[in-house]
Amino acid sequence: MTTTPPPPQAFQKSETDEVDGGLAPGTEGLQPKERKLSRLEKRAIAAKGRLSSPWASGIAIVLAVLWTIPTFGLLVTSFRPSADIRTNGWWNVFTQPSFTLDNYVNTLVTGSDPFIDYVVNTIVITLPSGATCSAPRFQNSAAPCRTTPTVTTSCA
Repeated sequence: MTTTPPPPQAFQKSETDEVDGGLAPGTEGLQPKERKLSRLEKRAIAAKGRLSSPWASGIAIVLAVLWTIPTFGLLVTSFRPSADIRTNGWWNVFTQPSFTLDNYVNTLVTGSDPFIDYVVNTIVITLPSGATCSAPRFQNSAAPCRTTPTVTTSCA
């Protein structure tokens, strides 16, 4: 009885944990050719090193906190009574908390020029025009909408 030997393998199995079977036969000890980095690539690597330093991360965190504090102050002030807003700063809310929705009610509904009228007007104008232009029966007609060469539909 004769046996046929197994076919030769294109790649040898490596003893290390290499993926895809290791190195090709006859290439043991050869290193891949390293290419020279361009000036732009060198600058990018240097910038990445500078920007990913702990100091840069710390400065970014400090700037984010400093940027967020006034925004938080505006939010807190919007919920404070008018008398408190005029007499002391928003940071006093931690020691003397008093919140109200009067500022929002005054702005939206009961003020001299209620903002809710503008919101309703925007909805009344926007929704019908959007519904008209997105309706399938009008997409191919020239009346309310026009079709641009990129096949998107926009209202006239």
